[in-house]
Amino acid sequence: MAQRILINTTAPAVPIPDTGFTVPAGIGSQLVINPVWYGIFEGSSDVITEIGSGVLTVNDGTFDLSITEGTRLIQGGFSRPISDGVDPTIKMKVRDGLPDAEHNLRALTESVLAGLDSLANFRRVQTKVRGDGLTALVTDATVVVESTFGADQQPDSHYTIINTGGAGTTWTFNLAATLVDPSIPDRDIPAFQKIFTIDAGEVGDEMKLRDRMVQEFNSDVTFRAAGLKAEKSTDRAIVHIFSEKFSLSGEFYERPLAGDFNMTIGGAPGDGVVVVGFDNFISRTKQVSITKDFDSPHRLGLFGITGQVFVTAKDLSDLFIAEASKDGLGVIFDMGVNGSITPVEFRIEASPDTDVFVEELRIFGQGNGIQFKGWLTSNNPLSNGLSIEIQSDNIITQLPLLFTTADIKNKFALGQGDATGFKLDIASGRDEFLGVFKFANPFIMRVAGTFTNDDHISIVVQDNLSATQAEIEFLAKGFEKEP
Repeated sequence: MAQRILINTTAPAVPIPDTGFTVPAGIGSQLVINPVWYGIFEGSSDVITEIGSGVLTVNDGTFDLSITEGTRLIQGGFSRPISDGVDPTIKMKVRDGLPDAEHNLRALTESVLAGLDSLANFRRVQTKVRGDGLTALVTDATVVVESTFGADQQPDSHYTIINTGGAGTTWTFNLAATLVDPSIPDRDIPAFQKIFTIDAGEVGDEMKLRDRMVQEFNSDVTFRAAGLKAEKSTDRAIVHIFSEKFSLSGEFYERPLAGDFNMTIGGAPGDGVVVVGFDNFISRTKQVSITKDFDSPHRLGLFGITGQVFVTAKDLSDLFIAEASKDGLGVIFDMGVNGSITPVEFRIEASPDTDVFVEELRIFGQGNGIQFKGWLTSNNPLSNGLSIEIQSDNIITQLPLLFTTADIKNKFALGQGDATGFKLDIASGRDEFLGVFKFANPFIMRVAGTFTNDDHISIVVQDNLSATQAEIEFLAKGFEKEP
């Protein structure tokens, strides 16, 4: 931001009576106006007289100004046009035919906002890192965004199931190989084909067929190895397929030719009906909107929305509740077993149909005379501890070992505080306990078949829990992934 400097062009000192200041004697002597004095000089008529007579010249810290520009600067209404920084008489240059070395030239601007704050400092633009990791602009001014935010770079297409066709009808999905990529390492991806045969239970149920197709696509090792992902659209029999691999220019993972993306129907009776959204698989370079774009429901906007939110009903069938069972077989749920010689594993397996988000884990049970210093009804802690392992999105996390009831309360029942994270009900002849680990952000368990070893929750009994005479079980609660 420009300074305000008064320069004496004559030998004698130049008093400015209505401000109480004097420019020192001597040609070239200066009075640098402190920002806290700006208001005094902006209302001065004496300084304007001396500037107009040529006795005083105004300098903005870089250049001596004309009488008109100097007057405007002292009165607070001056702003210098953008110049090229070398020749101040040239305000802005736009030239054609620049050599490659000059293509990166940019116009630079000062990060100072107009006016002073309460401490007489210049107001400047600042940034801060928000909780979600994005860098935000910090200012007390209203910010108007006039910029293109970018474009969707992920190659994609989709198809709509209009009619399943009769039992025995085949749906054959084909995606061509990528074009030759000469770079090293080679990023080319081979062609992919998958065939679906309609069974009697799917006839006339387009949504059921859609769900099976999405599940089988995402469970296919070759499909996932190619960086592909299938999604279903809410309340529509639409299967959207996109590439999780992309480059800034978008070309490496595209299939740009007509027919590179296709779904054909055959078999007997072969009477299904499909509408393919695009017959190729490319980046659509659609501009990313500020909010969620309902024409492109698989893409969120750049910014969240602050304000009133209306919640619509959701299918109860999307609720996910699973109880850990011995070896994941769904038969034995009570973990009061002897695992001191051979550890016994209880498991919650990945869903066979869809990705799920787990919101909370629960460990609960009953016994007579539950104690905190020992394991439930026992006077002593466990020797090896109860082991809890979570594999989420192919990443394994080990929770702290649990040796005592106090460990359940203090090392497992997290996220809600003691008041609701752990509860002990004492009754005659029977005590019941509940420990809840509630996650601020749910963790995902990918659909079975996504990885070589499926996502899971594993609880391993490594001591003789049958000796504690206490029933103990483990449960996970969450919801199916939004399509």
